[in-house]
Amino acid sequence: MSDEEKLIEQERLMYESFNEEQKRNYFVGLFVGEVVSSLIEKRKKYHLTQKQIADAMNVKQSYISRIENLKKVPTLETIGKYLFAINHSVEEQLYFLKMMIDIENGTSPLSKMLKQKNNVYRQAIAK
Repeated sequence: MSDEEKLIEQERLMYESFNEEQKRNYFVGLFVGEVVSSLIEKRKKYHLTQKQIADAMNVKQSYISRIENLKKVPTLETIGKYLFAINHSVEEQLYFLKMMIDIENGTSPLSKMLKQKNNVYRQAIAK
């Protein structure tokens, strides 16, 4: 068994042990992680600190830190404010909003990939 196959098997076993709520939270965590990673990447691209983002959003730096460290799940409104703080164009803000809506609706490429992965797990479990 290759290293990749071992990792897939470990992940499958972990996933099998989850109840339905844990499975949902697992996938939500993956979605949120992707969005937050994109926000951090944009912030760093423009050489902005968490403090600068926090000041522009009129929140504490610790709030931004909790979001970026995935301790707090950002709302769509918070994501919009974060993007505005980075001075993104309207087009970029709409792109992120559409991405979040697609994720919530299960129509994003990431959502589709995770659904396929979930189906693979379910088929493996059924065997």
